[in-house]
Amino acid sequence: MIPWRLCCGQQHLGVQCPDGMYMCCLCFDRFEVDELAIEDGDTIDVCWTCFNWEQERLQKRQRDNGAQAN
Repeated sequence: MIPWRLCCGQQHLGVQCPDGMYMCCLCFDRFEVDELAIEDGDTIDVCWTCFNWEQERLQKRQRDNGAQAN
């Protein structure tokens, strides 16, 4: 049985929708493959906007944790 997917409301296997789009796993908007972030040489299911936002938050957390350690 092929599952119904929330990304496009259609049945399909895998993360690519029948129309060639992908859903970002953070904001849940749909994007073309060239709009998805690349990490360690592989395309991931996160759009560039969310990827950059997440990276900024991680860097801020690391800075904040470093300041608390001193």
